[in-house]
Amino acid sequence: MRDDSLPTITSWKNLVTFTHLNDSTKDVVKRPDIEGLSTKLRAEVDNEAHLVCLNPERSNYIDIVGGGTLNMEYDATNGTRLRGRYTISDGKMKYSLPIPLHTFNIKRR
Repeated sequence: MRDDSLPTITSWKNLVTFTHLNDSTKDVVKRPDIEGLSTKLRAEVDNEAHLVCLNPERSNYIDIVGGGTLNMEYDATNGTRLRGRYTISDGKMKYSLPIPLHTFNIKRR
């Protein structure tokens, strides 16, 4: 074994290059306004469908069972509209009114 030092290979000097990937420029995409687009959606909801909705704080909620027919329409002039008949057969709702918090129980008669 020789005690000579390892030779320096200068051709490998730029073999690895480090790049800083934090680019401070923002890509701004300008999309054209939507014109002439309208959408209609009809949903038949089974009578035993279970629906649960919570607010982010989980202090208000609706937990219902029911069904019906809902029609959603969208157009650029009127925005989104949801219409139809949804019959609630069971469930409960907890909703903060300007008065103290109450729980409403819903039962079919």
